[in-house]
Amino acid sequence: MGVDQTLKVLIAGGVFRLSAEERSRRQPAPEVLLAEGLRAHGVQVRTSRLEDWRRVALARDYDVVHVHHLSKAALVAALSPVDRPFVFTEHASGRPAALSHRVAQRLVMARASTLVCLSEAEAAAKQNEYRLSTSRVEVIPNGVGVAPDACRLRSIGAEKEVVLLFVGQLRPVKQIHRAIRALAELPRRYVLRLVYHNDECLDDLRAQAHALGVANRITFVGQLANEKLIEQYHQAHLLLLPSASEALPSVVTEALLTGLPVVASAVGGVPGQIGDAGELVSPNSEDSIAPAVAAVIADYTAYAARAVARSEAVAAEYSTQRMISRHIALYRRLQERTSQ
Repeated sequence: MGVDQTLKVLIAGGVFRLSAEERSRRQPAPEVLLAEGLRAHGVQVRTSRLEDWRRVALARDYDVVHVHHLSKAALVAALSPVDRPFVFTEHASGRPAALSHRVAQRLVMARASTLVCLSEAEAAAKQNEYRLSTSRVEVIPNGVGVAPDACRLRSIGAEKEVVLLFVGQLRPVKQIHRAIRALAELPRRYVLRLVYHNDECLDDLRAQAHALGVANRITFVGQLANEKLIEQYHQAHLLLLPSASEALPSVVTEALLTGLPVVASAVGGVPGQIGDAGELVSPNSEDSIAPAVAAVIADYTAYAARAVARSEAVAAEYSTQRMISRHIALYRRLQERTSQ
């Protein structure tokens, strides 16, 4: 690895409120992969919780402050009197529901030295919405670390159980109720597994499953990471992500890296991730995703082959090394601009 000891970066993100032990039980968040990768290159990195917004606002000993997620930390970084570059990555698409959050979002977009977008689609949308110059927008997809030998070619026998998989948080924005509703519309050999580390909607989803008579076809797996999560991808036939909003979901990248086809909402950078290795659905919560699921399973040999073929391009486009190298180049440019 190269050494870049003259570069000092403060990275603030929500994941840093968790202990190292808690983080080890989850798949590594992009902020964690970035911080670890920068350190491996010799960059001096300090991480901060979003709740420690005073540290972010008053940070003077850093060449760059990089805040992930819309938060008070992002707002104070935008308003900070300290003269140093502020980089912002929202990890979200669309407008927040609350007016106060929309005002904060607009201010942060206006004041950030550089806005890091996770896809060309996000960059185009935000440039149009906030009238940002191209010089202030950088497209750097999140990197995902999955072993290169994780890709598998799948098949489904005529009588075999069809395993649908959801990986993420049980939050309203993920619209998991659509996956449960689809299960009720599909033959009984279809089953659903939910892997999650946030159980906000767990009781509601269990109640829905019972009401629709599909509770015995759903497994609430809970939290998994690393090899155990990869095992879930390998055991599944299709990843479902019927969200209302996404930026560039790492679970889609992970699924494709294992050769798993995907049915997901056409939001954020998802269409570019999936390519021809799955089907896109409307993000409308009332629209059924069952026809898209059935279409993939009906032609599963072709979709599975395309997912395996897609995995090679995904591995290159969404590599952690590419993400880290492009961030270092961005930070360097900002550092040089400030010193002029």
